[in-house]
Amino acid sequence: MNIASETWWRERRWYTALLERPFGIDDLDESIPYKLAPDQAVLFYAQSAALVACVLESKGWRLDALFNALLRRTAASGETVGYELPEVEHASFLRGCLERWNE
Repeated sequence: MNIASETWWRERRWYTALLERPFGIDDLDESIPYKLAPDQAVLFYAQSAALVACVLESKGWRLDALFNALLRRTAASGETVGYELPEVEHASFLRGCLERWNE
């Protein structure tokens, strides 16, 4: 969604819904969005896009910098997908970002 420059997920109603009931990071990692109920699938995509935007904002990166960081981490670790963004594991990271955007 970030690559496609979609902005629907930046509407206040999605921020409010995510502040009330965000997915846990393990749920995001293990869920298959098209198998969720429609309202949950929309929130899944909104939260995923918000997390990417929050990471970019917090690190002062553009999307290509995040992509390159993921590639470096994957190459260094030999993992299929590698990432080291411990902040996203804490609910306070997303909450703080969404609250700033929701003001």
